[in-house]
Amino acid sequence: MAKSQSFLRTARVIISYGDVEAFEVTDLRIRFEVTKLKPSDGNTMKLTIYNLDPRAHPIAAKPRKVGTAWKYGRVKLFAGYESESGLLFLGDIKNVNTRRDGADIITDIYALDGGKATENAHMSQTFAAGASLLSQLDAGFASLAKADPTLAKAKYQLETITKFTNNVGSRSIFSDTRSFIDALAREYGFGWSIHNNTFRVSGHDDVFKSEAQAQVISKTTGMIGAPAITEKGATVKSLLLWDIAPDDPFRVESEYGTIKLGVDLFRNQTYKTLGEGYYKVLSVKHVGDTRGNTWFSNIEGIDIKNRLGV
Repeated sequence: MAKSQSFLRTARVIISYGDVEAFEVTDLRIRFEVTKLKPSDGNTMKLTIYNLDPRAHPIAAKPRKVGTAWKYGRVKLFAGYESESGLLFLGDIKNVNTRRDGADIITDIYALDGGKATENAHMSQTFAAGASLLSQLDAGFASLAKADPTLAKAKYQLETITKFTNNVGSRSIFSDTRSFIDALAREYGFGWSIHNNTFRVSGHDDVFKSEAQAQVISKTTGMIGAPAITEKGATVKSLLLWDIAPDDPFRVESEYGTIKLGVDLFRNQTYKTLGEGYYKVLSVKHVGDTRGNTWFSNIEGIDIKNRLGV
């Protein structure tokens, strides 16, 4: 769990092609904007590197020949704090632009998490009558993994799913895999995403961790300002939390407990943070600049307890 109280920020970027690491960037100025979403729209990143020599470190959005095979570029961003950091984004390079801004050479990299799998995978398969949800999900993942063999799979979190088989006869699927899984999600009531090249599926009311393990966000852990109440739950801004992603639980807590204050010393006064409660992440945007003041996460959450009637 990220320790956002530390202000010694760190970030490094690794560019690779297939299993071959091309180069690593640690000592140049790095700016990033990473957006992670609960739906299957995909996690995206805009990464800007200052004064990277394009001759010594060329970056290609098109395939690059490695040995006898052509490999697409992949970018890893590790970010956090000197005491603790981790993998914030892993994705396929979609576009690269190099430009000048005064004396600076600026390289902009646009990347999509799971892009190779979601854009290239197609299904041609027949399911028997009453096929289970798990067998259909496994078939969908197998199709994605065929398009991108590096894709991993997390354990499905489907405790709150009540329907596990379809009510129709046998059916044949001829479509892109992303559309097939989207249709399953609407039929059975779950969400899916590819997070750091890992296929994740969870029921709308499931979480990946227990409440006791939820990320705590408060003034003492780096919360910036006050949460904003939304129709679904709340949004909160914090110092960068590199290890929080869609479907993860978090708690908004108050910095102060019950105290006696003011002229009414015989009555307890309770001061609570707006939006205090237990949430599941719907979306998160991480924004950082290693040479600036920007280093935060904007998190949108759904109120789990109110949703479940707890």
